[in-house]
Amino acid sequence: MNREESLLDEPIFTVWLARRGPQDGVPGGQFTYGGLDTEHCGPIIAYEKLSSPTYFQFKVKENFIFTHLVTVLVTDWGDWSRKTDKKENF
Repeated sequence: MNREESLLDEPIFTVWLARRGPQDGVPGGQFTYGGLDTEHCGPIIAYEKLSSPTYFQFKVKENFIFTHLVTVLVTDWGDWSRKTDKKENF
């Protein structure tokens, strides 16, 4: 597929996760497809390879959710999984 046929402006997406603590009814972050989120993200960008070239799927190396360190796999299909010492489903 050439650039004219692409649905995205750039072959990149940005993930921003808000630090708000446990709250209901407020946005917890934002995915920006096709570019950088300059409103929420600073000038230092970390790039992560896609774990599947056919989907926007990547591994998050570390993330803290409610003070618990988790490893998360994010996909464009809305599936989330994590690895913990208890082998629980997320």
